[in-house]
Amino acid sequence: MIRAVLRSAALSAALLLSPAAQAGGLMASGAWSPLAPPGARAHAAYLTLANHSNRPRILVGAEAEGYAAASLHESREVGGAAIMAVVERLEIAPHGTIAFAPGGLHVMLMRPEGRQKAGGAARLTLRFADGEALEVLAEIRDMRRAPAASGHDMKGRDMQGHEGSLPGPGNFISVALY
Repeated sequence: MIRAVLRSAALSAALLLSPAAQAGGLMASGAWSPLAPPGARAHAAYLTLANHSNRPRILVGAEAEGYAAASLHESREVGGAAIMAVVERLEIAPHGTIAFAPGGLHVMLMRPEGRQKAGGAARLTLRFADGEALEVLAEIRDMRRAPAASGHDMKGRDMQGHEGSLPGPGNFISVALY
């Protein structure tokens, strides 16, 4: 119990004292993830990623402590249908910024190993093509107070690239993601 309180306090302090993570000219800021409802098998994390260097940077993957898997995804409209697809590589131009936001780019967090707590944090590692890694803390936010803000309602969305990755009818995600 004491360890859990201390860990929660340490994560809260880290969120307050470190609003942005930086490494090698890269900076991640505003990282957050909606609190997933009990039993959710997948949800997303969002952030802003800035490249302050003079060379392009290539984001190639993500990991998340406490999750079986994490990967880069994008929600978008194709031929009038909303889909979500895996993003293999994402170039951040020199002095450019990319926003991971509801309804667009996001870090998909899959199969959580435990329950999240509002006010806590998800520890993400962003991986780049040159071997560099950027550690990011994403604040866990309780979105029940602002349900429209999650922007991740997957009703009617084609889960292209997710066949066999998560349980559900036809191996597609069968619940809305938060």
